[in-house]
Amino acid sequence: LLNDGRGRLVAERFADVAILAATYPTHGFSANRVRMYAAAVDRALRPIAGADLPKVRTALAGLGYAWLQGEQIKAVYWLQPSLVALNGLVQVDQRGLVRFRSPLFALFCAALHLAAHHAWHDFDLDNPLWHELLPLTAGLLADPAPLYNAIRGNRPLTSQRVLLLGRCLREHHVPIAGWSAAIIRALVHVARHEPAYTEQIWHLLESMESVVSATIAEQLSNGSEGEAWALQVVRSMPSHLALDYLLDMLSDSRLSYNTRQSAAQQLFAMHDVQLTPRLISLAQRQHDDWGQLLVNYLLAQNSHA
Repeated sequence: LLNDGRGRLVAERFADVAILAATYPTHGFSANRVRMYAAAVDRALRPIAGADLPKVRTALAGLGYAWLQGEQIKAVYWLQPSLVALNGLVQVDQRGLVRFRSPLFALFCAALHLAAHHAWHDFDLDNPLWHELLPLTAGLLADPAPLYNAIRGNRPLTSQRVLLLGRCLREHHVPIAGWSAAIIRALVHVARHEPAYTEQIWHLLESMESVVSATIAEQLSNGSEGEAWALQVVRSMPSHLALDYLLDMLSDSRLSYNTRQSAAQQLFAMHDVQLTPRLISLAQRQHDDWGQLLVNYLLAQNSHA
Protein backbone atom coordinates (compact mmCIF):
# COMPACT_ATOMS: atom_id res chain seq x y z
CA LEU A 1 0.00 0.00 0.00
CA LEU A 2 2.81 2.41 0.83
CA ASN A 3 4.34 1.97 -2.62
CA ASP A 4 1.35 3.93 -3.91
CA GLY A 5 1.50 7.71 -3.58
CA ARG A 6 -2.08 7.70 -2.28
CA GLY A 7 -0.98 5.44 0.55
CA ARG A 8 1.94 7.66 1.49
CA LEU A 9 -0.40 10.64 1.56
CA VAL A 10 -2.61 9.17 4.29
CA ALA A 11 0.02 7.17 6.20
CA GLU A 12 1.92 9.86 8.07
CA ARG A 13 2.58 7.82 11.24
CA PHE A 14 2.60 4.16 12.25
CA ALA A 15 -0.99 4.31 13.53
CA ASP A 16 -2.06 5.58 10.09
CA VAL A 17 -0.53 2.51 8.45
CA ALA A 18 -2.57 0.24 10.74
CA ILE A 19 -5.77 2.20 10.02
CA LEU A 20 -5.09 2.11 6.27
CA ALA A 21 -4.62 -1.66 6.38
CA ALA A 22 -7.95 -2.03 8.23
CA THR A 23 -10.00 0.28 5.99
CA TYR A 24 -8.48 -0.37 2.57
CA PRO A 25 -10.39 -3.62 1.80
CA THR A 26 -13.76 -1.82 2.05
CA HIS A 27 -12.91 1.83 1.36
CA GLY A 28 -9.77 1.79 -0.76
CA PHE A 29 -7.56 4.88 -0.50
CA SER A 30 -9.28 7.73 1.29
CA ALA A 31 -8.86 11.30 0.04
CA ASN A 32 -6.76 12.21 3.08
CA ARG A 33 -5.92 11.12 6.62
CA VAL A 34 -8.96 12.54 8.39
CA ARG A 35 -11.40 10.91 5.97
CA MET A 36 -9.57 7.62 6.51
CA TYR A 37 -10.05 8.10 10.26
CA ALA A 38 -13.73 8.81 9.68
CA ALA A 39 -14.10 5.58 7.70
CA ALA A 40 -12.46 3.60 10.52
CA VAL A 41 -14.64 5.20 13.23
CA ASP A 42 -17.84 4.71 11.23
CA ARG A 43 -16.91 1.07 10.70
CA ALA A 44 -16.57 0.56 14.45
CA LEU A 45 -19.71 2.49 15.40
CA ARG A 46 -22.21 1.48 12.72
CA PRO A 47 -23.15 -1.90 14.30
CA ILE A 48 -23.99 -0.13 17.58
CA ALA A 49 -25.27 3.27 16.44
CA GLY A 50 -27.14 2.22 13.32
CA ALA A 51 -29.29 5.07 12.01
CA ASP A 52 -28.07 7.27 14.87
CA LEU A 53 -24.52 7.32 13.50
CA PRO A 54 -24.63 11.03 12.45
CA LYS A 55 -25.92 11.92 15.93
CA VAL A 56 -23.13 9.91 17.56
CA ARG A 57 -20.52 11.54 15.33
CA THR A 58 -21.79 15.00 16.33
CA ALA A 59 -21.61 14.04 20.01
CA LEU A 60 -18.04 12.81 19.57
CA ALA A 61 -17.17 16.11 17.92
CA GLY A 62 -18.44 17.96 20.98
CA LEU A 63 -16.42 15.72 23.28
CA GLY A 64 -13.29 16.34 21.23
CA TYR A 65 -13.72 20.09 21.35
CA ALA A 66 -14.30 19.99 25.11
CA TRP A 67 -11.08 17.96 25.46
CA LEU A 68 -9.23 20.59 23.41
CA GLN A 69 -10.51 23.30 25.77
CA GLY A 70 -9.29 21.33 28.78
CA GLU A 71 -12.79 20.82 30.12
CA GLN A 72 -13.97 17.86 32.16
CA ILE A 73 -15.99 15.67 29.81
CA LYS A 74 -19.13 13.80 30.75
CA ALA A 75 -20.91 11.58 28.25
CA VAL A 76 -24.69 11.39 28.13
CA TYR A 77 -26.05 7.96 28.94
CA TRP A 78 -27.22 7.10 25.39
CA LEU A 79 -23.72 7.71 23.99
CA GLN A 80 -21.88 5.36 26.34
CA PRO A 81 -22.49 2.09 24.39
CA SER A 82 -20.94 3.70 21.32
CA LEU A 83 -17.93 4.83 23.33
CA VAL A 84 -17.44 1.29 24.60
CA ALA A 85 -17.52 0.09 20.96
CA LEU A 86 -14.48 2.22 20.17
CA ASN A 87 -12.16 -0.48 21.54
CA GLY A 88 -10.34 1.49 24.20
CA LEU A 89 -9.88 4.77 22.32
CA VAL A 90 -11.87 6.38 25.12
CA GLN A 91 -12.49 5.33 28.69
CA VAL A 92 -15.71 6.01 30.60
CA ASP A 93 -15.69 5.72 34.40
CA GLN A 94 -18.63 4.98 36.69
CA ARG A 95 -19.55 8.65 36.88
CA GLY A 96 -19.79 8.87 33.09
CA LEU A 97 -16.62 10.96 32.83
CA VAL A 98 -14.76 10.45 29.56
CA ARG A 99 -11.00 10.22 29.13
CA PHE A 100 -9.47 10.04 25.67
CA ARG A 101 -6.77 7.39 25.66
CA SER A 102 -5.63 8.31 22.16
CA PRO A 103 -4.66 11.94 21.52
CA LEU A 104 -4.98 11.30 17.79
CA PHE A 105 -8.60 10.20 18.20
CA ALA A 106 -9.29 13.24 20.39
CA LEU A 107 -7.85 15.49 17.67
CA PHE A 108 -9.99 13.77 15.06
CA CYS A 109 -13.12 14.42 17.12
CA ALA A 110 -12.12 18.04 17.70
CA ALA A 111 -11.52 18.47 13.96
CA LEU A 112 -15.09 17.31 13.28
CA HIS A 113 -16.34 20.11 15.54
CA LEU A 114 -14.06 22.77 14.06
CA ALA A 115 -15.00 21.87 10.49
CA ALA A 116 -18.74 21.90 11.28
CA HIS A 117 -18.70 25.20 13.17
CA HIS A 118 -15.65 27.02 11.72
CA ALA A 119 -14.50 27.32 15.33
CA TRP A 120 -10.81 27.88 14.68
CA HIS A 121 -10.42 31.61 15.23
CA ASP A 122 -8.97 31.20 18.74
CA PHE A 123 -6.21 28.81 17.66
CA ASP A 124 -2.92 29.05 19.52
CA LEU A 125 0.29 28.55 17.52
CA ASP A 126 2.21 28.06 20.75
CA ASN A 127 0.15 24.93 21.43
CA PRO A 128 1.50 21.96 19.40
CA LEU A 129 -1.99 20.39 19.37
CA TRP A 130 -3.22 23.08 16.98
CA HIS A 131 -0.44 22.28 14.52
CA GLU A 132 -1.86 18.76 14.34
CA LEU A 133 -5.51 19.77 14.54
CA LEU A 134 -5.76 22.42 11.82
CA PRO A 135 -4.46 20.17 8.99
CA LEU A 136 -7.01 17.53 10.00
CA THR A 137 -9.71 20.19 9.95
CA ALA A 138 -8.60 21.36 6.50
CA GLY A 139 -9.06 17.83 5.19
CA LEU A 140 -12.75 17.93 6.13
CA LEU A 141 -13.49 21.22 4.38
CA ALA A 142 -14.75 21.46 0.82
CA ASP A 143 -13.63 25.10 0.85
CA PRO A 144 -10.64 25.60 3.16
CA ALA A 145 -10.18 29.29 2.23
CA PRO A 146 -11.73 30.63 5.50
CA LEU A 147 -9.34 28.44 7.51
CA TYR A 148 -6.37 29.50 5.38
CA ASN A 149 -7.32 33.15 5.89
CA ALA A 150 -7.42 32.62 9.66
CA ILE A 151 -3.95 31.01 9.63
CA ARG A 152 -2.60 33.69 7.28
CA GLY A 153 -3.75 36.46 9.60
CA ASN A 154 -3.25 40.18 9.02
CA ARG A 155 0.41 40.42 9.98
CA PRO A 156 3.51 39.55 7.94
CA LEU A 157 3.50 35.81 7.27
CA THR A 158 5.88 33.93 9.57
CA SER A 159 7.73 30.75 8.63
CA GLN A 160 5.72 28.87 11.24
CA ARG A 161 2.45 29.90 9.59
CA VAL A 162 3.81 29.06 6.13
CA LEU A 163 4.61 25.54 7.32
CA LEU A 164 1.17 25.17 8.88
CA LEU A 165 -0.51 26.32 5.65
CA GLY A 166 1.60 23.77 3.78
CA ARG A 167 0.49 20.99 6.09
CA CYS A 168 -3.13 22.02 5.53
CA LEU A 169 -2.65 22.08 1.75
CA ARG A 170 -1.19 18.57 1.93
CA GLU A 171 -4.66 17.26 2.79
CA HIS A 172 -5.97 18.20 -0.68
CA HIS A 173 -5.27 16.53 -4.02
CA VAL A 174 -6.14 19.46 -6.27
CA PRO A 175 -5.03 23.10 -6.32
CA ILE A 176 -6.96 25.48 -4.10
CA ALA A 177 -7.75 28.59 -6.13
CA GLY A 178 -5.85 31.62 -4.88
CA TRP A 179 -3.83 29.60 -2.35
CA SER A 180 -1.88 26.63 -3.69
CA ALA A 181 0.62 28.54 -5.82
CA ALA A 182 1.25 31.12 -3.09
CA ILE A 183 1.69 28.48 -0.37
CA ILE A 184 4.05 26.32 -2.43
CA ARG A 185 6.18 29.31 -3.42
CA ALA A 186 6.31 30.45 0.21
CA LEU A 187 7.32 26.96 1.36
CA VAL A 188 10.17 26.85 -1.15
CA HIS A 189 11.31 30.33 -0.12
CA VAL A 190 11.41 29.38 3.57
CA ALA A 191 13.23 26.12 2.81
CA ARG A 192 15.92 27.97 0.87
CA HIS A 193 16.42 30.79 3.34
CA GLU A 194 15.79 29.28 6.77
CA PRO A 195 17.88 26.12 7.34
CA ALA A 196 15.93 25.19 10.47
CA TYR A 197 12.92 24.44 8.25
CA THR A 198 14.65 23.11 5.14
CA GLU A 199 14.54 19.34 5.69
CA GLN A 200 11.01 19.46 7.09
CA ILE A 201 9.68 21.40 4.09
CA TRP A 202 11.37 19.22 1.46
CA HIS A 203 9.89 16.17 3.18
CA LEU A 204 6.48 17.85 3.25
CA LEU A 205 6.58 18.72 -0.45
CA GLU A 206 7.62 15.15 -1.29
CA SER A 207 4.65 13.81 0.67
CA MET A 208 2.15 16.11 -1.11
CA GLU A 209 3.22 15.29 -4.66
CA SER A 210 -0.32 15.22 -6.04
CA VAL A 211 -1.21 18.82 -5.20
CA VAL A 212 2.29 20.11 -6.03
CA SER A 213 2.21 18.40 -9.46
CA ALA A 214 -1.30 19.66 -10.16
CA THR A 215 -0.38 23.21 -9.14
CA ILE A 216 2.74 23.24 -11.33
CA ALA A 217 0.73 21.87 -14.27
CA GLU A 218 -1.92 24.53 -13.71
CA GLN A 219 0.67 27.30 -13.65
CA LEU A 220 2.40 26.01 -16.79
CA SER A 221 -0.91 26.36 -18.63
CA ASN A 222 -1.16 30.05 -17.66
CA GLY A 223 1.27 31.47 -20.20
CA SER A 224 4.57 33.23 -19.59
CA GLU A 225 3.70 34.35 -16.05
CA GLY A 226 2.78 30.82 -14.97
CA GLU A 227 5.85 29.37 -16.69
CA ALA A 228 8.06 31.85 -14.82
CA TRP A 229 6.41 30.84 -11.52
CA ALA A 230 6.98 27.15 -12.22
CA LEU A 231 10.63 27.65 -13.16
CA GLN A 232 11.32 29.74 -10.08
CA VAL A 233 9.75 27.15 -7.78
CA VAL A 234 11.27 24.06 -9.39
CA ARG A 235 14.76 25.59 -9.66
CA SER A 236 14.71 26.12 -5.90
CA MET A 237 13.92 22.47 -5.15
CA PRO A 238 16.58 19.82 -4.47
CA SER A 239 17.32 17.62 -7.47
CA HIS A 240 15.35 14.59 -6.24
CA LEU A 241 12.19 16.73 -6.18
CA ALA A 242 12.90 18.86 -9.25
CA LEU A 243 14.01 16.17 -11.72
CA ASP A 244 10.59 14.97 -12.91
CA TYR A 245 9.19 18.48 -13.22
CA LEU A 246 12.18 19.70 -15.24
CA LEU A 247 12.01 16.72 -17.60
CA ASP A 248 8.31 17.37 -18.13
CA MET A 249 9.02 21.01 -18.98
CA LEU A 250 11.81 20.02 -21.33
CA SER A 251 9.54 17.78 -23.39
CA ASP A 252 6.35 19.88 -23.28
CA SER A 253 5.87 21.41 -26.74
CA ARG A 254 3.19 23.78 -25.41
CA LEU A 255 5.77 25.75 -23.42
CA SER A 256 7.94 28.56 -24.75
CA TYR A 257 11.41 27.70 -25.99
CA ASN A 258 12.94 29.93 -23.31
CA THR A 259 11.21 27.94 -20.55
CA ARG A 260 12.28 24.62 -22.04
CA GLN A 261 15.84 25.82 -22.52
CA SER A 262 15.94 27.04 -18.91
CA ALA A 263 14.76 23.59 -17.78
CA ALA A 264 17.54 22.02 -19.87
CA GLN A 265 20.14 24.32 -18.32
CA GLN A 266 18.97 23.40 -14.85
CA LEU A 267 19.16 19.69 -15.72
CA PHE A 268 22.66 20.19 -17.13
CA ALA A 269 23.76 21.67 -13.80
CA MET A 270 22.44 18.67 -11.87
CA HIS A 271 24.59 15.83 -10.63
CA ASP A 272 21.83 13.31 -10.14
CA VAL A 273 22.56 9.66 -10.93
CA GLN A 274 18.97 9.26 -12.19
CA LEU A 275 19.35 11.89 -14.90
CA THR A 276 21.07 9.84 -17.62
CA PRO A 277 18.72 6.81 -17.49
CA ARG A 278 15.74 9.17 -17.42
CA LEU A 279 17.06 11.04 -20.47
CA ILE A 280 17.62 7.76 -22.33
CA SER A 281 14.02 6.79 -21.62
CA LEU A 282 12.81 10.24 -22.65
CA ALA A 283 14.79 10.09 -25.94
CA GLN A 284 12.80 7.02 -27.00
CA ARG A 285 9.54 8.99 -27.07
CA GLN A 286 8.21 11.20 -29.84
CA HIS A 287 9.11 14.88 -29.44
CA ASP A 288 8.86 18.05 -31.44
CA ASP A 289 12.11 19.32 -32.99
CA TRP A 290 13.07 21.51 -30.02
CA GLY A 291 12.36 18.75 -27.54
CA GLN A 292 14.44 16.23 -29.45
CA LEU A 293 17.28 18.72 -29.80
CA LEU A 294 17.34 19.52 -26.07
CA VAL A 295 17.15 15.86 -25.02
CA ASN A 296 19.95 14.85 -27.42
CA TYR A 297 22.08 17.78 -26.26
CA LEU A 298 21.74 16.78 -22.61
CA LEU A 299 22.52 13.14 -23.40
CA ALA A 300 25.63 14.16 -25.30
CA GLN A 301 26.80 16.43 -22.50
CA ASN A 302 26.19 13.75 -19.85
CA SER A 303 28.10 11.14 -21.86
CA HIS A 304 31.17 13.40 -21.71
CA ALA A 305 30.78 14.18 -17.99
